[in-house]
Amino acid sequence: MNATGVSFPTEVVGARRGPESKASLLLVNGFDRLDRYVKGWENTRDYLGRHGLAFASIPSREVSFDSCANEAVTLGRVKLGAYRVVDWLLGEESTKDETFSSAEQALVTAFLKGGGALLVTGSELAWDLDHKGSAQDRAFLHGMLGVAYAADDAGTYRFAGVPGSCFSGIPLSSFDDGTQGTYNVDYPDVFSPAAAGAKACLLYAGNKTAALQWNQGTWRVVAAGIPLETVTSAQVRTSMAEGALAFLDPAPPAWADPEIPRGGKGRILVHLPSQGGKACFLAAALSPAPGIPLPGGKILPLAPDPLFLATLGTGGGVFQGFYARLDAQGRA
Repeated sequence: MNATGVSFPTEVVGARRGPESKASLLLVNGFDRLDRYVKGWENTRDYLGRHGLAFASIPSREVSFDSCANEAVTLGRVKLGAYRVVDWLLGEESTKDETFSSAEQALVTAFLKGGGALLVTGSELAWDLDHKGSAQDRAFLHGMLGVAYAADDAGTYRFAGVPGSCFSGIPLSSFDDGTQGTYNVDYPDVFSPAAAGAKACLLYAGNKTAALQWNQGTWRVVAAGIPLETVTSAQVRTSMAEGALAFLDPAPPAWADPEIPRGGKGRILVHLPSQGGKACFLAAALSPAPGIPLPGGKILPLAPDPLFLATLGTGGGVFQGFYARLDAQGRA
């Protein structure tokens, strides 16, 4: 509030705690566009919530994240290098508002060259940086994201995953035509690969490329012309978040089989590179709440119920292999 009145509210941001001591994923809202093509009721500035819920619903791993506006990144208040993965939401951001400004391009380039991984979704990404962009814009899009512009409009609201890609198994699905609660994705970009090794992971109906994945060797990128928040199925949004994260950050601190058959055995893999050689003890409970306070203000997300107490002892012969020692690389 100032002498001219009251501003629009800020973007909605959020966070989720997980088993790691700090968040490994940063969600960035870069969708600022408000004009005659994108009205206020279309850009409600809360779409990070859909991204956060998608990552929080992944069944195979516990994902902790922070989130912020893109201005917090350009002002230096949030450092991309503090995270392993960045999810950059662009919505329908285009040429006037810039999908990635020169300053943002420099910051993302440094993050990727430092070994980072990026998920970026936006319907005008290639239109802005390639079709309408400068030589610097094109160099960033082609050289850092592995993406080139192929067409302005896919002409469809349907897509599916590519077998063998990070989105393998995504069924024929849809994104918003303006009737599904977010906004009409009027002109979803069609991509083509701009770098060796970049390959399609989503296809629009009609077999045009909707998204590319690229393992450059030093960094990894998943880029989609379909804004994640506009995918109409919450389950598909979660599957996309899960597939992208598995490709971008393939070595989570802990991973477990989602389900173990009665009488069977399951795997729990632990990877804590900074803890090599230390003892590792696993515990189980029937619920993650209310949690057990730990020193330093941390919380062990397990209820102190009879199952938990059993794991602290012999387990009555039920539990085996609940103790391990991490190897030199922090694996067990």
